[in-house]
Amino acid sequence: ALQKGEGFWSQKMLGILLGGITKCHGRNAPDRALALLDRITVRQQEIGEVVVTPNSFSYNAILAGYAKHGLVRRAEDLLHRMHHQDTDEDSKPDTVSYSCVMNAISRSNAADAPKRAKALLEQMLSSKILPDVVTWNSLLNCYANRGMAKEAEEWLERMETLQQKTLLTDGPNTISYNSVLNAWAKSDHADAPQRAKELLSRMVALQDEGDTTGEEEGRGRGGGDGDDKDDPIKHSKQNKKSGVQVEPNKITQTSFLLCFEKNNCMQEGYDEWERITHQNSPNIL
Repeated sequence: ALQKGEGFWSQKMLGILLGGITKCHGRNAPDRALALLDRITVRQQEIGEVVVTPNSFSYNAILAGYAKHGLVRRAEDLLHRMHHQDTDEDSKPDTVSYSCVMNAISRSNAADAPKRAKALLEQMLSSKILPDVVTWNSLLNCYANRGMAKEAEEWLERMETLQQKTLLTDGPNTISYNSVLNAWAKSDHADAPQRAKELLSRMVALQDEGDTTGEEEGRGRGGGDGDDKDDPIKHSKQNKKSGVQVEPNKITQTSFLLCFEKNNCMQEGYDEWERITHQNSPNIL
């Protein structure tokens, strides 16, 4: 219970509580977390004292819950509420807020997902909120999951340009390149094998330049493996701790070979993988 004069509550404590609720109570868990947040606000008005002020960390915990459960519209509605509520700047959307919503959109089956994600990116930039690699990767996935390979690669090239200008310091990473390779693998383009070779060559060049800090870290943060791969909050924390991670892995290899398999030239795919990466390519399909 929230009582006047109590110092137990903090913004971090509130965010952890809300995040825990979203993970433990099924599909309606994020709604329950948001209802609790609203009750806390009302209770503070009743006792006449602000014990804890919800900030973006609190709301992001709920947004991540909506994304996890595929509740895209709820996530978009909450993001809109954060933008327009009459509170201090600490509760306004930040990079993680947008990443959570874009992650939800990218995982949905909505036909207009790329359009909606692009609109969010434009909204971020107009609000002077800088996207990070998690935001960009969610955008890439919107196109990749629908086989829109040319568009996905165009966004990747924009990421590379921003990175060269030091306007994007934590990407593109392995997930970025894997997403575009996945897009080409899902597409029916005849030039998919050639695009795959060029993308893999760029990955190997970045790896050779020393952008990776080790095989295990490359798999954990850049490879897309593990239960945390779709958690923008955890990814943002990890990316702040390390540099760009680019290293071909099993996911890279699978998408690369699928580009050749769809064009009936699997042997060429094996040969090209070995030539570019200097690694053997066992049949993993």
